Amino acid sequence: MYEYSLNSYNTIFRNALETSKKDNVLPARIRFIIERLTLLFYEFVCMGIFEAHKLTFSFQMTTMIMDGEGTLDKRELDFFLKGNTSLEEVDKNPIKWMEDSGWKNSFKLDSLGGVWAGFQENMKDYHKKWKKWFDEETPEQVEMPCGYTDKLSKF
Repeated sequence: MYEYSLNSYNTIFRNALETSKKDNVLPARIRFIIERLTLLFYEFVCMGIFEAHKLTFSFQMTTMIMDGEGTLDKRELDFFLKGNTSLEEVDKNPIKWMEDSGWKNSFKLDSLGGVWAGFQENMKDYHKKWKKWFDEETPEQVEMPCGYTDKLSKF
């Protein structure tokens, strides 16, 4: 089995070398090879996993690439995966439509700083706009309130 795996990876690598875009500038050529190799590796792995696991694999691969490029905010990733796990009490939730856990999570986001600085006050001040966005059938396809669509990274 080990020999089969090694041969398969060698085949993928050779395929990436042969089918990637050619360029006389070495850094550009290497970038094209890496992009093609990444795609071929992704397709190869996806052939061997269940459909239900493909999205998880895609997410993991994407975060690893972003980490390698230095574009992954690990604090945001940690929040995305865990939410606010703190045992500290937060201010009472003033927003009726929001669950207390959501309010606690907004407190954690606010503490991350950067584009999230002031997020909790923003939620309080513009809760009607946030409620409208929250109630959208596909909120990911609608502009976020208060310019957050432009402020936030794609992650």
